[in-house]
This record gives sequence, structure tokens and C-alpha cells, in this order.
Amino acid sequence: MSPAEQRGQVEQAQQATQGSQRRVCRALGWSRASVRYRVRRSADSRLAVNRKRVYRVYRAEGLHPRKPARRRRPREPRGALLPCSHANQRWSLDFMHETLWNGRKVRLLNVLDDCTRESLCIEVSTGFSGAHVARVLERLCQERQVPEVIRSDNGPEFTSDAVQSCAKRRGLRWHCIEPGKPTQNSHIERFNGRLRDECLNQNLWQNIEEVRQETAAYR
Repeated sequence: MSPAEQRGQVEQAQQATQGSQRRVCRALGWSRASVRYRVRRSADSRLAVNRKRVYRVYRAEGLHPRKPARRRRPREPRGALLPCSHANQRWSLDFMHETLWNGRKVRLLNVLDDCTRESLCIEVSTGFSGAHVARVLERLCQERQVPEVIRSDNGPEFTSDAVQSCAKRRGLRWHCIEPGKPTQNSHIERFNGRLRDECLNQNLWQNIEEVRQETAAYR
């Protein structure tokens, strides 16, 4: 029996027997504290920082939380690839995914020179942040001539503050392809396909170090 039902039974017994609440509760074997308890809810005039309370007020008022607006970065016009005339004129970047024998996922960051079709880097890691991508670009810019243009998709790693700050510091123009149109970055897509067929699909990887060694040899 719920506390509310117990209170009702106690009140009826009191009216019928003209007895006190203490005596009725003792006779029925119920706790007098439970019978006397009353729910006390504080007013919402001073709203506390509490997720449940905020959610309850939102539901009661028929409101919906606003989604934060996505930051839009200025982009140069997107479009098909234009021909390159010399090395380091344009680099293309893209990610690939691979799975080890135990099911663990790894990612590969490929960097390609669009003019010479040279694979500049195959960086292998369990995950990439914008800072990690920026470090790779800084290393390549120090080892080689700084490219004029870098082309990639709109992945969060490429549009992160760390990567865009690196590009601005190095004087790089960053071109993003249109969403859902990988053919606009066809050189790196072709390289990804060859890397998949000729290297990744030919091995059953035991660990991430083996992936690094084999992809470095393939490059």
C-alpha cells in the first residue's frame, strides 16, 4: 500500500474510532512518520542548475533546446580539379580506415602531390585530432617546399582551428570539395584505391606497428 493510501486508511480509522493518529498507526502497524510525511517541492521561481529540473520545465512549457549554430568558415570556390604544372603546387589529403585482426580500428592520413602523384605521407594512428593533422602538415612543410594549395573534404579534422591556423601561418590556401562529391578530389581517391588493393587487403594486421611498417614500405 502506498503512503497516500495509508494516509487515507488512517483518516478513515480515526473518524470511525475517534482515536488519535498515533494509536491508529500503532494498531495498523504502520510508521507514523510515513503517514505524516508531505511532499515539499521548492518553487521554480529561482531555478537551480539541475539537469532534471531544467528538462522538466522545458517539457512543461513545450520548449525544445536550441541546437548551437555551426561555425561557417570562409571558403574559396569549390569545383573540379584544375591541372597542375609543377611539384608542390597542390597537395591532396584524405583519411582511410583499416581493421586489425582483433577488430581494433585504425585510421590512415594520406597526403599526395597532385602533380607528381607522389605519396608524401601515410600517417597511421588509432585516431586523429586537428592538432595531429597540423603536426603532420608542419613536418611535411619543413621537409619539402610549402605547397600553394591543399585540397580535402569537409571533415572536422581539416576544418579545425589547429589545422586552419597552421594553414594561415604557412600562407596556404585551403580548398574543400563539395559534400558527397569525392570525384572532385580524384587523385587522392585513386591513390586510396590502389593502397587498399595492393597493400591493405593483402595483409592480416597483427598490430598498428605492422601497419606503419608495411604502408611505409609501400609508399
